[in-house]
Amino acid sequence: MALEERLPPDALPPVLERIETRRRAASVADLGGSLERGVGLIREALEMASGTADPTLSGLLHQRLGYLTWASGDGEAALVEHRRAVELVPAGPPSTERATVLAALGGALMGLGRWAESRPICEAAIACAIACAAAPEESRARTMLGSDLVALGEIEAGLEELRRAHRLAGQDPTELFVVTGHNLALNLLATDRLEEGLAVATRSRSAAHEAGLDLRHGMELAALVGDILSRLGRWDEAAVATSEGIALDQRRLGTPYLAAVRARLVAGLGDVGEARRRLAAIERDSLEPDLAAFVAIVEAEVSLVDGHPGDALEVVLGAIDAFAASGDVLWGVPMVALGLRAGAELAESLRADQAEAALSDLQRRTTPLRTLAADLPPRLVTPGARAWLATAAAESGRFDGLVDPEPWTEAVAAWDVAGDPAEGAYARFRFAETALRKLGVKAAVGPELVAAWRTATRLGATWLREAIEVLARRARIPLVAEPDAADVAVSGAAATRDPGEAEPGRIPVARRSGTGHGLSAREIEVLRLVAAGRSNGEIGDELFITRKTAGVHVTHILDKLGVSNRVEAAMAAARLGLIEPEVDRQPEPRLR
Repeated sequence: MALEERLPPDALPPVLERIETRRRAASVADLGGSLERGVGLIREALEMASGTADPTLSGLLHQRLGYLTWASGDGEAALVEHRRAVELVPAGPPSTERATVLAALGGALMGLGRWAESRPICEAAIACAIACAAAPEESRARTMLGSDLVALGEIEAGLEELRRAHRLAGQDPTELFVVTGHNLALNLLATDRLEEGLAVATRSRSAAHEAGLDLRHGMELAALVGDILSRLGRWDEAAVATSEGIALDQRRLGTPYLAAVRARLVAGLGDVGEARRRLAAIERDSLEPDLAAFVAIVEAEVSLVDGHPGDALEVVLGAIDAFAASGDVLWGVPMVALGLRAGAELAESLRADQAEAALSDLQRRTTPLRTLAADLPPRLVTPGARAWLATAAAESGRFDGLVDPEPWTEAVAAWDVAGDPAEGAYARFRFAETALRKLGVKAAVGPELVAAWRTATRLGATWLREAIEVLARRARIPLVAEPDAADVAVSGAAATRDPGEAEPGRIPVARRSGTGHGLSAREIEVLRLVAAGRSNGEIGDELFITRKTAGVHVTHILDKLGVSNRVEAAMAAARLGLIEPEVDRQPEPRLR
């Protein structure tokens, strides 16, 4: 191309050859990570094609420009190019070119969450491809149609289309094999077929590497593998996969999906700082609807782990309308549960502060979440979505100040079916906490709390492990170090991390200064020991008072805090800032 301008006009290659050279160069630029250069080359080719009077050629170039524009992050502009391509390529007779541009338009609509609009276009592309025996074009159209059907709730039919598309792509490590494998694995993840999804994603990732497609597809596949591994409780392997994906990017940022998967993982491991940096680097304006929902979910989770439920609630309320309007019941459902969890954290603090006006305003602001939670059940078709809804129901009860462990029992059962050990551990923790609030130390929650602690410890889920240990100390429940076989099966492989590498997460509580509630200095001393799990006799020994006097102090504390047992007193005191954080870290839980 650089030599063309030095040639005399009669020595120039034919225009079609010059166009083809630019098209091939644009593909190489794309695969080499130079999307802007690729777009420029296709625009040059389009200018040359305008003088050929060949609408099919121009249509295919618009289709390629649409693909590169989408890859650059502008889905709406890409859709314009794909529509123009379909306008230019003749509808009859059936041709490979017509099947190509139809499938590309269907894919553009699918990526924007316009699944019902995409479906008939993909079906037309399949019919056209079959009529002219164009297997690659049929494969591309079926992978788009399959994604549409899954999103529309026709899961089995959609997965069958995706599997068929992947088979049609053949077994060689081509780009078509990689793309169809990615789409199949992504939808298997969305529908909780995690083991099958992991196998497909891992093979597709290897194929991308074999074919030299790492720069084009490697980061998304690393994100997908990491996402599935995280859901399976294999956090150590997920950390490796996401690190490898980020290493493919010279900026060390990764794609938005990869950045969000990595942020969610490291926040769970305790490094909120890295999580926030990765989320801050994501350009939000060009995200497709399902990815925008996922990023909002991760941002809310990070804020909750970091002890900022107000920030988490704002993220959810800012994203919930788009989720509700999209018809999405696969990717965005966790937003409802996380929003109600954030609301519950805030409501507990406001209720303890007797801030009735603020609590009423909070209830008003979260009404859309409750409405959506009530509307979702008939549409939920996967175990994971149903588990999130069970969690949302339990969080709603906590929001309202109800002390009922039964909703958390249902959430635990739902997560055991869905197979996400981290979420199951969180539900077990909340079940134990609620049962202790209701029944005090007589609540038989030891097995569930120990199971949750083992899972959190094995995963490296810092904030959850610490929260469980605090609760266990207050309830005088020993935490057993040796896992049993059943817990190993549920929780997966252990995740290891150097504790010095990350800022530990903490249980999200709101603190305020001052003694409050009329507690005397002596009563606060007693309350600190109650929070540490001391008996009346141990409190008496430590403060040089009798057991009876210690008991009188405890009774007065319960009355002044308006609670019914020692566990609830310690929880209320923590929320009110009446005890120092150091109490929550000593003595260490007993291990045996």
